[in-house]
Amino acid sequence: MPPPPPPPPLLLFLDFDSTLTTTSTLPLIASIATRTTHPALPSLSQAYARHLSAHDRTYRPARPDRTTIPQELAYLDDLRPVERASVERIEAAGLFRGVRTRDVDVAAARVVGDGQVRLRAGFADLLKCVRRRRRGGGGGGGGGKVAIVSVAWSRRFIYGVLSAWASRCEGGDGGVRVGDVDVRANEIAGDGSGGLDRVFGAEGGVWTAGDKERVMSGVIEAAVGGNSSVPRTIYIGDSPTDLACLIKAEVGICIRDGAMTGEQRELQGTLERVGVECLHVGRFEDEQMEDGGKRLWWARDFEEVCQSGVMGELSE
Repeated sequence: MPPPPPPPPLLLFLDFDSTLTTTSTLPLIASIATRTTHPALPSLSQAYARHLSAHDRTYRPARPDRTTIPQELAYLDDLRPVERASVERIEAAGLFRGVRTRDVDVAAARVVGDGQVRLRAGFADLLKCVRRRRRGGGGGGGGGKVAIVSVAWSRRFIYGVLSAWASRCEGGDGGVRVGDVDVRANEIAGDGSGGLDRVFGAEGGVWTAGDKERVMSGVIEAAVGGNSSVPRTIYIGDSPTDLACLIKAEVGICIRDGAMTGEQRELQGTLERVGVECLHVGRFEDEQMEDGGKRLWWARDFEEVCQSGVMGELSE
């Protein structure tokens, strides 16, 4: 009797801020140039809030009337001018002026070393699961990949955080490998100019929920290549900016802390408003809903994800 076919390739996508990390890293990134809160940051935050509020006052359908997934995704995509203006204000204010590549590396190592940035419990287990799939052990060799997709800055900072975290694991890296993690995010120019890159050229950077889905789709297409096996996609995020990716993934998981953050509560409210069921991963069933609708899951950390069966054979 022929052996059973290997499981499909596993593509695990993660948001960074408040998903992979336990708190937002934005204030820390914004202080790279000054080592303290940049004096322009409060006014930049206020300007963004005013612009967003003005946009929401005139956007239609208004929030209570957006009751479908397409309506909500259209609203999130319409935020691009708000995000573009914010990036341009950041550049004009010189938030990252004087920052060079080494400054980003040093800052990433420092904030992990002094405990300002902590990764969510169970991340090492997630990486090990995907590593076993990639090398053909344990899970059957269907292949595996981990990608971080973030609207934050910067790619180098995220890599630096991962590297600093891995070096603090037991035995050097504790059997964890972060070098193969693919990070897709915005970047700070390393020449001291204070500029921010535009991943999509004239269209801008990774700024919106739709941008994140676009990046995710590119990773999936590259992973499939000439392989006829359709990958199993898992996306884990915590905020409305993750909505498009959560919906696109075969398995979408929302991170929810015991005391939920404002963005976690906003995503929860959005899902309830558009009629998307979200159950704890402890109740996970790898089956489609009978009515063809979309069901998401929520977890407090990656340990709950690993224990739930979401990762299939890999979590056993």
